[in-house]
Amino acid sequence: MSQFEYFTKIIPHEIYSRTKSYISKHIIIFEPDDYVTGQVLKSLDFTFILFLDDSPTTKINGREFIFKKGSLLFISPHTEVYTTAPPHERRGKYISVTINKDYFINIASQISGEGLSLSYIVNRYSQQLLDIIGNFQRELMDYGDKYPLMIDSLSNILVIQLIRDIITDKNMGSKNNGYINKAIEIMHNSYSHNISINDICNSIYLSPCHFKRIFKEYTGKTPYQYLLNIRLEKAKELLRLRECSVEEIARLCGFVNSGHFSTVFKRVVKLSPSAYRKVCK
Repeated sequence: MSQFEYFTKIIPHEIYSRTKSYISKHIIIFEPDDYVTGQVLKSLDFTFILFLDDSPTTKINGREFIFKKGSLLFISPHTEVYTTAPPHERRGKYISVTINKDYFINIASQISGEGLSLSYIVNRYSQQLLDIIGNFQRELMDYGDKYPLMIDSLSNILVIQLIRDIITDKNMGSKNNGYINKAIEIMHNSYSHNISINDICNSIYLSPCHFKRIFKEYTGKTPYQYLLNIRLEKAKELLRLRECSVEEIARLCGFVNSGHFSTVFKRVVKLSPSAYRKVCK
């Protein structure tokens, strides 16, 4: 545990004490029952997050995400992660796998020839990865460190499968991720304007029919639902942090008018904008 002791300093004690932990020489697996919210987290090592349910709103290096069930997030050391979750929102389950930096770089360089240098990557995890994590956990629960060769073997297999899952689309040469990532970037940059799906398709040179199909396959949402979610998350942030009027928030978040904003917000969030603001204060 010595090389992972910094976790006890960055994770609040009340969460850490309730977290299932599986610790080996090179890898530590956490199964928390809650998210650490309201503070910036920075791991000194490489971390993979497997989302077993949809996540709360999460900022990575300042960019907002809501990760869908089945997503796999790869985070490099020192990447800033900040999660927000108002009290009334349900917080889903996840598994965190943190790997010693030097150990990970050694294996990654043997697989890809150069390692993984991006701050973060998002993909989907496989059933095979879940099975390997389960085998790793059972070995530690049943035998502890009695058979170090087995732990080392399982550690190698686990890291290799994590890397395979996170770079699968890259190895397949798929262009779809690039199109989707560009579309999401456009949505984040233009959510406050009257942007349409056709506008996005014209920017990435895809037909609306094809775009809608691959977007839903990749994100689990239609483009309209995804854009609406961005607008609602921005609206929630403004309601929590600023004293803007409902009319001003509607305009800043790209809604047609305050009436339309209030109707959509209440349908999705189950609270009116004014009631949501009161709950969050």
